[in-house]
Amino acid sequence: MKRTLIFLILLAVVVIAIVFYFPKDVTINAQGIKYRLGNDALEQPIHVTIKGKVHRSLLGDRTFKGIVELEGEELPVPQNQRQLELKFYKEFGAVIIYAYNDRGAAKHHSVGTIYFDKHFNNATIALLEPKENTGSSWSAADGLMITVPATNRQEAANKSNEIMGKYINGYILE
Repeated sequence: MKRTLIFLILLAVVVIAIVFYFPKDVTINAQGIKYRLGNDALEQPIHVTIKGKVHRSLLGDRTFKGIVELEGEELPVPQNQRQLELKFYKEFGAVIIYAYNDRGAAKHHSVGTIYFDKHFNNATIALLEPKENTGSSWSAADGLMITVPATNRQEAANKSNEIMGKYINGYILE
């Protein structure tokens, strides 16, 4: 009886560990909406493909390994070097930075910050914009966003608020 109980407890621990730490497939291949906060005039459909796996470390840290493709967004990164490894912070947000080799020189290109819902079925991206002589930035007041899946600006803004609202200190993304 004691052996059976110990066996069942060990089996339960192993099953929980496998379920908890086994990489989760992430596949989003859908239309989203690109829009500017604070400007109702910009509402542009955009096709987004996100495909990869989310790995969890023994400490619970998450890492996404895969691709993020934003139709129509120019990337200076060679096609064969677009595999990403995104380290999540604050649970489900990660900075999209491509590290690549350009004729022997190590380079990087930052796109923005991506946030996922807890099931990795919905995503919103705060896109960085180049600024003169200061690199690039994003603002909760007038920044560019891409939210997927979404069919219109209002749906995209509502999803963005649900997904990343807790990270932006009380701002409402509209």
